[in-house]
Amino acid sequence: MRLFIAIRLSDEMKKALVTCMHDLKKQGVEGNYVPAQNLHMTLAFLGEYNDPAKVKEVIREVSVKKPYQVHLPKADMTVKKASLMKSEQKNGKMVYKKL
Repeated sequence: MRLFIAIRLSDEMKKALVTCMHDLKKQGVEGNYVPAQNLHMTLAFLGEYNDPAKVKEVIREVSVKKPYQVHLPKADMTVKKASLMKSEQKNGKMVYKKL
C-alpha cells in the first residue's frame, strides 16, 4: 500500500484553506484542487510499503515532544502528532485515510 506520514488538519484550518482555494478559482487559477476531506500536510512520502505497524511504531517514538501552533491569517491549529496515512483510489478519486 502507498503510505505517507502527515499532519491531519483541524476543521478550522481546512475551512480557511478551502476559502483560499475558492478565491484562487475566482481569479482564474486552474488546477486540480483537493477536496476538503483530503487536505493534510505531508511530511514524508514512503511509497509502497507493506508493514504499516513498523512505521506507526517509529512515529510513536519520534512523535512531537511539545505541541506547536500553525497560523494562517484566518485559522490557527495546534499540532500534537503526525499520523501514518495511506492513499488509495476509490471511484476514480484519490482518498487518504489514517491508519
